Amino acid sequence: MLSQAIVFRSSDLPLEPMQIEVRPLLPDEVLVRVVATTLCGSDLHTLSGRRKVATPTILGHEILGQVVDFGKEHSQLDYFGDPLQVGDRVTWAIVAHCGECCYCQWDLPQKCEKSVKYGHETTAVHGALTGGLAEYVLLAPKTSIFKVESHIENSVASPANCATATVAGALQRTRHLRDWNVRNGSLKYTRSQLAAMGEEKPLAGSHILVLGGGMLGVTACAMAKWLGAEHVLCVEPLESRRTLVKEFGADQAVAPGELEDAVRSVRKQGFDIALELSGVTSAIEAALPCLRIGGEIVLVGAVFPVPELKVLPEQIVRRMIQIQGLHNYAPNDLALALQFLAEQPQAPLAKMVPYWFPLSETARAIQEAERTKVPRVGILFPY
Repeated sequence: MLSQAIVFRSSDLPLEPMQIEVRPLLPDEVLVRVVATTLCGSDLHTLSGRRKVATPTILGHEILGQVVDFGKEHSQLDYFGDPLQVGDRVTWAIVAHCGECCYCQWDLPQKCEKSVKYGHETTAVHGALTGGLAEYVLLAPKTSIFKVESHIENSVASPANCATATVAGALQRTRHLRDWNVRNGSLKYTRSQLAAMGEEKPLAGSHILVLGGGMLGVTACAMAKWLGAEHVLCVEPLESRRTLVKEFGADQAVAPGELEDAVRSVRKQGFDIALELSGVTSAIEAALPCLRIGGEIVLVGAVFPVPELKVLPEQIVRRMIQIQGLHNYAPNDLALALQFLAEQPQAPLAKMVPYWFPLSETARAIQEAERTKVPRVGILFPY
């Protein structure tokens, strides 16, 4: 069987349509047919040359798939231990991890020493088919697989295993959710624990600053409110995006120059949490003084080279600020992301992916994403 695929070699070369042989499954693998793939911001950075990756590669990691076949030794169970069947609509963690190396033991599965990272590997790895810009993907052994509830629309589910899960991961690194997880023993969520988190609102009373109003920022505003945040303020230079984030839970949306006044007008002590989702150094520098004593900032957006960050160590020490970085996410974060999506009205989230193209028009899809700056543009595969 052959899989149509789009191969990226260099930002100086056009994308290359190819047919790749789907090799026989190894014992613990799963073959999925791609249903939809959305183009992440990091994909666009790679395609433009702003972000370097090993090539040749099949890009696309925000993937929604349908199970086609199992290797003969696969458990045929999902992340929660529930049965998987051929035909199930699924998504999966962006990194397949071994569970045994030092990083897995340190609860950093996304940094596994033996990882397979979907949408980021060269075509020499794992049978070539690891990216979403292809008809089929081979899921490596120990990939965390999640069934997607039938009412979650393709356009809502496709970004889950990057954008939505990354936001969940950023929030889970904050004190509020760490404390909730310790109280509830949630090293690996059960379905009942996920439902309880949505009901108990662990972010109740918190004031959250969201830096960036793109796909991650919109998601962060909505998820923070879902988890009970009292006030969410988004900083975004584009007026169209400031309007959009207000539709998804932001209490305020301001231009960068208005940040400090906006924070002090709400709470003179400053905000509890800042989520940096834009990758803009100046945004981080502006946000740090807006945190309260004991506040925390999670850095997410700078996944490509950016200007040096100027930080006054004395201020970090005296104000007891916590700074954390997050790259990718753990499977538990994807579990939380899917719970969030399952509990949201689908229509507003679906409009975050306004344009869809067939695989053969991937180049046009990229152009549209760069031209319009909409949160996501997608590649849709016919059944």
